[in-house]
Amino acid sequence: MHFFLTKKLLKKFRNAEKTTNEANSTVQFNAHLEEEKPLSPFYCWHGNVFEIDQNECVVLTNDSHGLTLIFLNPYDEDYNEFGDHISEALDRTMQRLGFSDQSTHLFFAAFENYSASAGKDLTLIGKNIASAQRVKDYAYLLNDDDCFQDAWSFEVNTLYAGKRKSTNALGLFKYQCHEHLTALKLNIWMAEIEVRLKLTGQNDIIRIIDIPMHVSYKALHSIIQTVFMWENNHRHQFIMEDGLQLTDSEQLYLARQLYYDIEEDSEPEEAYLLADLIGYDDNRHFSYVYDFGDYWEHQVYVRRMWTQETPAQPKLKMMIGDPVPEDIGGEAGYAYFMEALSSPDHTDHEQFALWNKAFSKKKQLFNSVDVLNSRLSTFGLG
Repeated sequence: MHFFLTKKLLKKFRNAEKTTNEANSTVQFNAHLEEEKPLSPFYCWHGNVFEIDQNECVVLTNDSHGLTLIFLNPYDEDYNEFGDHISEALDRTMQRLGFSDQSTHLFFAAFENYSASAGKDLTLIGKNIASAQRVKDYAYLLNDDDCFQDAWSFEVNTLYAGKRKSTNALGLFKYQCHEHLTALKLNIWMAEIEVRLKLTGQNDIIRIIDIPMHVSYKALHSIIQTVFMWENNHRHQFIMEDGLQLTDSEQLYLARQLYYDIEEDSEPEEAYLLADLIGYDDNRHFSYVYDFGDYWEHQVYVRRMWTQETPAQPKLKMMIGDPVPEDIGGEAGYAYFMEALSSPDHTDHEQFALWNKAFSKKKQLFNSVDVLNSRLSTFGLG
């Protein structure tokens, strides 16, 4: 695998070797490699170093599928071991896409090592610069703790490109992996989850969903919003069994910028896949809270797990109970709403009857397994 780097970035590597008095053991620098043998664009990348939000970021863009990898504030030691960081980045990306461990090993075995030289193709250098511009738009995903920016890179790679905006870098990478390495196989861990919204004095609202374990908690948030017919107008968070809280990274970033009180255990939901936090053990449980005013607390139970070799989308299998209207006032407000609807003499009956009429039309349009699965089928799994 070869990396065409700008002079600015090559200088970073050379300075790191001088400062540490150690040669780079993970990337071979060969100025004439591209002239010695033809290189497949699938195995070629262009890279540069940019300043983003007062941070030094190395941005690599693949010449063929356009995958972008972001590395934050590399130290000299990181530059000297940069091949290891690249391996980590590619391994994590393949994990997010559901490739089996065996397939990941086959992918890495397909090239001998990492090599680098100066980039000369102005078109591909420009493509890398364009990627860096997109990277800047998602700087709120920056994670100070790691060199490779997993969630940040993944979010950028979910963006749709091309004339018809019909594909993204992740889809192209996945397709080209199979095209170049026909032995690659998916090994999709699936989970059947039960999402239960308990209501005092009312029947529970339950949704049973099959979901790939390599989706992020951000994707799970969108899935729950869809199957419960919420409108995504309010803040939300996941609360894991160990107390870890996951929330929208942009909201988390803004809150910290404005010095709002944020739990120390709060993390961006994009950074974690389902499998990262619940492992491959069924009978796990966590909570999803939507709308901190109404405070709808959903209990999420992992009922069973299995593996399959075919790609999978989230799928709603069963739904019990009608959804709750948005902004109804939480459990107490919903109980009052139902009481008023059932009593024609109630002072708020007429007002709530009009509200319920509009909501009933929405339920007629969307509240069915087939319609909701049709909406889920359009989801990207980031």
